[in-house]
Amino acid sequence: MRNTLFALLIIQSLMGSATTEYKFRVWLKDKNTSSFSLNKPDQFLSQRALERRSKQSIAIDSTDLPVCKHYLDILSQNGLQIVTTSRWMNSAVVAVQDSGIMQQIRQLPFVKGSEWIWQGQALYNSSKFRNEMDDVESRAANAFEEYGFGLAQLAISNGQKLHQAGYKGEGKVIAIIDAGFFHADTISKYKNTTILGTKDFVTPGGNVFLGDKHGQSVLSIMAAEDSFHFIGAAPKASYWLLRSEDVVSEFPVEEDYWAAAAEFADSVGVDLINTSLGYTQFDEPVMDHNHNQLDGKTAFISRAAQMATNKGIFVVISAGNDGDKSWGKISFPADAADVLTVGAVNKKLQIASFSSFGYSADDRVKPDVVSVGEGTYLLDQYGHVNTSNGTSFSAPLMTGQVACLWQALPQFTNKQLLELIRTYSSFYTLPDIHYGYGVTDLWAAYQSATHIDIQTNPTPEIFFNNKKGNSITIRNLPTSDSIYSISVYTETGKMIFSEKTDSEDRSFNIKTLRHGFYIVFIEGANQHFTKKLVK
Repeated sequence: MRNTLFALLIIQSLMGSATTEYKFRVWLKDKNTSSFSLNKPDQFLSQRALERRSKQSIAIDSTDLPVCKHYLDILSQNGLQIVTTSRWMNSAVVAVQDSGIMQQIRQLPFVKGSEWIWQGQALYNSSKFRNEMDDVESRAANAFEEYGFGLAQLAISNGQKLHQAGYKGEGKVIAIIDAGFFHADTISKYKNTTILGTKDFVTPGGNVFLGDKHGQSVLSIMAAEDSFHFIGAAPKASYWLLRSEDVVSEFPVEEDYWAAAAEFADSVGVDLINTSLGYTQFDEPVMDHNHNQLDGKTAFISRAAQMATNKGIFVVISAGNDGDKSWGKISFPADAADVLTVGAVNKKLQIASFSSFGYSADDRVKPDVVSVGEGTYLLDQYGHVNTSNGTSFSAPLMTGQVACLWQALPQFTNKQLLELIRTYSSFYTLPDIHYGYGVTDLWAAYQSATHIDIQTNPTPEIFFNNKKGNSITIRNLPTSDSIYSISVYTETGKMIFSEKTDSEDRSFNIKTLRHGFYIVFIEGANQHFTKKLVK
């Protein structure tokens, strides 16, 4: 994530004079000398992490074993400082002032290879920095419903209906991997939020509540709870706040920090990961990624994101904000196959110009879905309701709602849930590079999964009849029910039409229809159908 997104007030005296330091990613050949055993996974994974794997029939394997401490000790003895490790990738990040030493390190029998991934002056301490205000539009607290400013952006995916059914994310644990959570520990709208813990992977021991505020905005979209003012997408979920983004510079080492954060999230048993970070180009151009690498298998961070999904975690990634820039396409790790990549639209369902587009390099549909990322309501670092733009905000809006859906459908694995969400999106049969599968209807997804008859019986045709203006036509309602109730809702959840019918075919005209999307609910004694229509 480019640090140009943030204006940093940096105290020049901190810079001083310092020796240049280098960081390298060292690939290790094996875990043969590990002191841990697959027979005792509780030594390196929490009970909750083990339960998540067991529930989804995911085996414990060698990628779960920590990196061999014996190898790390030898690297340290050779003058290297261990910065972080990745058990999934069997790698370590090391820091050194004399880069020439790496030539002999590569000759060690357990070293597979190494890559240069950072250089700079390692003086950054997150407690010494503050952010200036983003250029956001302040909003007065004109409370208009229980959800306040949070309603409209939830309603495009019918997330508020999940809340009304009692699913607000309770029992689900979400890890937010971001750049910092400035003042999140002092904002009253989090007084009922369960923060399970924090961890800084850039500056170990650092205070994530000081420094950058981007993650706080992300958190607010999910966790804020202030009735008749602003309610987030998953106010009853629990959260881990993890920092992996170094806002001072842009180097591939941040991908290693991210992987370390994801592995930590896995070990403590999170259910979902949200990350509104993405990487494409770096301060050293020789390190840059390219479009051909967008295959979900090349970039270090994309491989780590895919591994997280293989461990049973539902991973949600922002598509990126390069749609109107030279890069254009999604960033890394948004190209990972089994993550939910989220683009941005406004509340009129128009694609945001900045939203990065797809497809992946191997022609998979990316982004997967879109949500509100233009004019998204959130809290600033003082707890005030503001709006801001970015797929950074459409992603957590979707993450929170997915947590609610998973609470409602605990029998689903993460990958089954991902496919359900894709299936119940507006452009599922005709995806494109901007919208992906489109705007998802999580309420319809929930209903379909809780009514088996929807999946086993023929689905009626429900469509706009363009020849008759604002007419909606329904055909082939199953005769197993003699009476059906038909209701039509707007994107904000307002019902604009309701009637009962005993006919298999029905057509009706609604004069007030404008451009946007509508949800048609059809309910009988035994049959339930839902259809999203876009006008």
